[in-house]
Amino acid sequence: DGQDVVINQEHIASPEDLERMKNPPDYPNELPGVAVDWLYKRYPEVISVTEGVRNQRFVDWMRPAALPSLLKGLGQLDEPLSKGQTVLVEIDLRFPASNMDVQKKLVMISPSGLGGDSQLLSSFLFYAGIACFFIAVIVFCCEKLCKRPLGHPRFQRMRIACQDSESSSSESDGTV
Repeated sequence: DGQDVVINQEHIASPEDLERMKNPPDYPNELPGVAVDWLYKRYPEVISVTEGVRNQRFVDWMRPAALPSLLKGLGQLDEPLSKGQTVLVEIDLRFPASNMDVQKKLVMISPSGLGGDSQLLSSFLFYAGIACFFIAVIVFCCEKLCKRPLGHPRFQRMRIACQDSESSSSESDGTV
């Protein structure tokens, strides 16, 4: 169809991460005797002077990842795509990674409540939660309705002896 689709780059980073990232008080001024390489100077096509370290893409990139493979958001499409629609993506190489032994991939996902297209995981967690609830109800009912008989008399004497020693030690301390 040849129509351009705009990638919305707002709300990529979480509000908590944005709050954590702050430009220093002397930003963007040059400091006498100190060589400062501000982000907007290093990547002028990506980061503006007014944003600095509060740039959505930079904040998302700086979020620590728990796994060695990571997925960072580039943006979202506000217009829906049709089934079978061809998407042509043009990528500008702004952050060379050839000398770091890494791979870059473009992944397009449909968001869900857990972040990605994870209907199978969502269903599994939902039904596992229901199963755990019913198992807890069954255990509770067994404990209340089906009282267990006391154990072997030998173990009952040990329990009584332990209770006697605890009560005698509290009497000697003067505590009640």
